[in-house]
Amino acid sequence: MYCLKQIHIQNFRNIEYQTIYLGERKSVFVGKNGSGKTIILKAIEKLINSKRIKRKDFKDLEKKLILEATVIYNGEEIKIKIEAKFESDEITTVDNFSDEKQKEFLKKVNLIFIPADRKINKENKEDGYIKLIDLILKTKELKNDKLVSKAREKLSNLKSRDGATKTTILISLLRLYLFSIKNFKSDDFTIFLIDQPENFLHPHATKMIDEILQSIGEQENTKVCYATHSTEL
Repeated sequence: MYCLKQIHIQNFRNIEYQTIYLGERKSVFVGKNGSGKTIILKAIEKLINSKRIKRKDFKDLEKKLILEATVIYNGEEIKIKIEAKFESDEITTVDNFSDEKQKEFLKKVNLIFIPADRKINKENKEDGYIKLIDLILKTKELKNDKLVSKAREKLSNLKSRDGATKTTILISLLRLYLFSIKNFKSDDFTIFLIDQPENFLHPHATKMIDEILQSIGEQENTKVCYATHSTEL
């Protein structure tokens, strides 16, 4: 069993010091622009994906930056942590990603991050859309499905800047993911981080994506987190 229990953020972006306790299956962060809800998703993404700390990540360059997650891995509570300092125009980082338990856990995690602008970076193997399609293709139900493979190809060639089009694609992929895992058991831990799922959608479709995310969050070894302006989600 896997569970992301909490995330501690210190001196990251506009958050000075905050510990967030997360729900077992689903966590929703509601707030106005600039309230820090998206930064929580970014902190989780940077920590779990072992991303490099950059100068812009520091709220105060004279203070230490700390990101720490508490997770349950095979019934045991472990910490995933990174610390960074900015000194003489250089960033020094210390993490525990190579520790045995932490390394095992991180190898088991599939993290899907979808930004608010629905931007698709086809050159980035960590792109949320691309990773979601690859995750679907791993399942037995759709392992050899030519339609899904073709969808990946079309997505890579998508030139439209229309956020609504990309959100429609996202909804379709999420529904396909739900179908694909229906009879598929995996010992991986999948985390969905979606920034403002209601973007580019009319109210009916907003309710639809909320129901889809709710269903995904009910799956075993799955965590759904999203940031939103809407109190309806």
